[in-house]
Amino acid sequence: MTACLSRLAALLNARVEGVESTAIRRFDAVGMLVGGLRPLADRVTMIFQRSGIRCVRVAHIPAACERLAVAMPQVVVVLDNIRPDERDALADRATAVGALVLHLDPALDEETRDELIAGAAKVAGERKVLRELVRHGETVDDDEWIVCSDFEDDDEQDDDV
Repeated sequence: MTACLSRLAALLNARVEGVESTAIRRFDAVGMLVGGLRPLADRVTMIFQRSGIRCVRVAHIPAACERLAVAMPQVVVVLDNIRPDERDALADRATAVGALVLHLDPALDEETRDELIAGAAKVAGERKVLRELVRHGETVDDDEWIVCSDFEDDDEQDDDV
């Protein structure tokens, strides 16, 4: 009986050693940056990195659409003017992975642009936390998925109540 059990154990161990380990997917807070001239793209990347957001940079919309499902960003920042068909394709794919899209006008003044980018980085971090909660079986209200308080004026919020 003991010999039979040890033979079975040896077979199981040999079988387990032959199995490759499963790749573990990391769920970082990710922002995707599409297009833009070098100084502006570098500035966005720096603000994201300061906020603890990993930045994936792509040159154009087709590349962004292709990489969205792999990178799984929480926020997509578009720095170029894009055609309506590209905007629709990006919106469809971003919605599929649960990402928000921010079309940033390169002509904005630096202070406003930096505030919008910092707000996008904050939203990416919050959405990453919410995504992790859902992944671990927590229930999250629909209202918690979209965080837009940073983009609204406090006075306007008071008037609506």
